[in-house]
Amino acid sequence: MPQPKSIVLISLNDYLALGVRNISAYLQQNGFGTKVIFFKNMISNPRLSVEALEEELLLDLVRQEAPAMVGISVCTPYLKTATQVTRRIQRELDIPVVWGGVHPTIMPEQSIAIADIICIGEGEQPMFQLMQNEAGEGIAGIWRRQNGKILKNSELLPIQDLNALPYSDYSNAGKYFIEANQVYA
Repeated sequence: MPQPKSIVLISLNDYLALGVRNISAYLQQNGFGTKVIFFKNMISNPRLSVEALEEELLLDLVRQEAPAMVGISVCTPYLKTATQVTRRIQRELDIPVVWGGVHPTIMPEQSIAIADIICIGEGEQPMFQLMQNEAGEGIAGIWRRQNGKILKNSELLPIQDLNALPYSDYSNAGKYFIEANQVYA
């Protein structure tokens, strides 16, 4: 039986990462494989610095998982790290990078200049649809760059029935933590 299409979701400086955990649960419920990488933690990383070895460990994990795409949750204080990691993934692994979270929702023009795809607003349903159709055509809340142009889909309406969503993915399966120049699984 073939492996399900998979995605690596990266949370920058946030081990709680509710958005990433919700998207992981939603995708798993709908038959897709997910791996989550928690890249550092704001409590133990007050200077927001990233060691070169930590970045290499992150790239090695993404390379090892060979996902269809990489999703990064981006908050404005971590924009520099998100940009640095995104550029390396694009250049070295040639995997499309999707940005979601607060920064792309508030600053979509700035975000789409860096990421291949951005998700504006809640990410569960758009990410599920992107996994089905990587081109992202017609998916509400998704912007993408294609042949030098920015294609903007319609605005995403908020999820009305929150009870239809699965519980957040707080399992230990498929989770990696990168901190202090080490990977913890």
